[in-house]
Amino acid sequence: MVPSGIVITYKLKEAAQTLKTLNERALWIKNLFLAPKAPAVAHSKSIPGGGTPARIPLKAWHDRLVAHAQGAPDAALPKLPPLATQKQFVGSGMGPAFEEAFTFYETFTGYSEALAMPIDLPNARFLDFGCGWGRFLRYAMNDIPQEMLHAVDIDPDIIEVCRKSGIPAQYDVIKPMGKLPFADGQFSHAIAYSVFTHLPEPVHLNWSAEICRVLRPGGVFCGTIETRKFLEFICDTPLEKGQDSDWIKALLEYKPRAEELLASYDAGQFVYLPTGGGGVRTPDVYGDAVIPPNYIEAQWAGMKVRAVLDENFWQTVIIVQKL
Repeated sequence: MVPSGIVITYKLKEAAQTLKTLNERALWIKNLFLAPKAPAVAHSKSIPGGGTPARIPLKAWHDRLVAHAQGAPDAALPKLPPLATQKQFVGSGMGPAFEEAFTFYETFTGYSEALAMPIDLPNARFLDFGCGWGRFLRYAMNDIPQEMLHAVDIDPDIIEVCRKSGIPAQYDVIKPMGKLPFADGQFSHAIAYSVFTHLPEPVHLNWSAEICRVLRPGGVFCGTIETRKFLEFICDTPLEKGQDSDWIKALLEYKPRAEELLASYDAGQFVYLPTGGGGVRTPDVYGDAVIPPNYIEAQWAGMKVRAVLDENFWQTVIIVQKL
């Protein structure tokens, strides 16, 4: 069951109509989806290779990133890490990885504007929590100046990959159960793609509290969670598919408990499978987490779930705003 105030949206093109049920934001939603877009705003930023300081429309910027991933030279864009590194972190690479990222980033920026926190605010400050190889930073660098663009990860090696790639941002390595190295209320925007999908409950609660702490009032967080469909995937996947990857093999170890896990999820409980991820991603801090949206609503104190988006993404996207 989804509590009152959470909107489940299954088609992004229907988001404006659906989100009108949020009375506090109805006017902004209408303006975002039905009114003409404002022209791009120019601001100064540092771009490797000396590129233009003007903000480029998102689709045009995306097309440029995809062309670069497909081999087109572009000295103004950061270097790309090896394909194996990309796939290790996001399951895909090059063009397909950017197509997935574009859908998420477009959703995030659209809802941010709808919630009166547009990405092009003059004082916008952005946090990529669990940045990996910097896929989303490559989009955000078109919107946010270098000094206002921040990224953190528990993996020092992948932070170094981002630095060496030339992505213009501020970087910090964090501990699995640590604190964010920022003062309260610094950020207008934060994202975490495929991060909370992997955290056990104590680690989840630690970082959700930290994200809430560093967001300013009205700040928007966009992240992903696994929901019931993930457990259904385990139920429906034949055991022989375990040969396809070590990750699927680890998940299928829980197939005999699938009905029990589904019952726990349906009761509103946090379900965690300690599958691990290798290296610094040990099973006590990294696995597969399946989280009912009403758990987020209940446990993320000081935050309000504005939307849950369950189409166009393998994982479920949540939009949360600091009160």
